[in-house]
Amino acid sequence: METARKAESERAARLRAAVRDAYSAAAAAPGAEHPFPIGRAFAESLGYPANQLAALPSIAVEAFTGVSNVSVFADLQPGIRVLDLGCGAGLDSLIAARRVGNAGTVVGMDFSAAMLKRAQQAAIGAGASNIV
Repeated sequence: METARKAESERAARLRAAVRDAYSAAAAAPGAEHPFPIGRAFAESLGYPANQLAALPSIAVEAFTGVSNVSVFADLQPGIRVLDLGCGAGLDSLIAARRVGNAGTVVGMDFSAAMLKRAQQAAIGAGASNIV
């Protein structure tokens, strides 16, 4: 039984590493081919308004790898705290930061250091002082 658990744990660790590597590759080279959709066109296909994307730093938009546009339609009131798990390049964090205003805070977390670095650069580029 212990051997089976160890094998399963090792498979899970390899899978996590493979997914992290794929997302890190997207952060490093968003224009390259990836095993999943990426970028502005993909974000628009999920319902992100083109004018909203145009107002964000390209470093966040070009490496977008999300799954929905929750930051666009969620009930984010000024002054609240938002936790963006899997923030990727920071697109949703930036949108949320604008919606919660300076009295609010957005915390972005990602398991890819390369994506998190893009998100941090995007926050700086956008002048978003309420993103941690």
